[in-house]
Amino acid sequence: MIRDVPKNEHLAKCLRKARQVAKDDIIKSADLERATREKLTKANYLSEVIRGWYLLTTPLGAGTTTLWHGNFWNFLKHYLSDRFGDHGYCLSAESSLDLYASQNHIPSQVVILTKKKTNTTVNLLYGTSLLLYTDPNFPKERVK
Repeated sequence: MIRDVPKNEHLAKCLRKARQVAKDDIIKSADLERATREKLTKANYLSEVIRGWYLLTTPLGAGTTTLWHGNFWNFLKHYLSDRFGDHGYCLSAESSLDLYASQNHIPSQVVILTKKKTNTTVNLLYGTSLLLYTDPNFPKERVK
């Protein structure tokens, strides 16, 4: 930790680092130094979505659902691509329709079909979750 730098300047430096690695305000913990991540979390600039994944926020937005709902689909895109690869997962038909129809609500659970064997539920922020389901008939081609 730099001792000669005033507290606000150090926080600003940490925020710049976070902005550089953030993808759509989503940060994977491995992309950010531990000290920086801890400093930003303590100052309410990062909210943990699940272990190892954070949402870049503001102290005023911390603890509210607004930023989460605004970044929900972006989080899914980055998390699922990182975990399963760009072509190793797809949304269920119902979730796909909600997304493509630009529904304004965030579903409480999104069903994700995967190639990898993983039948589990991943709890997210504010009562939302993912149901990861291994589908033996996983689509051979994804519709874009």
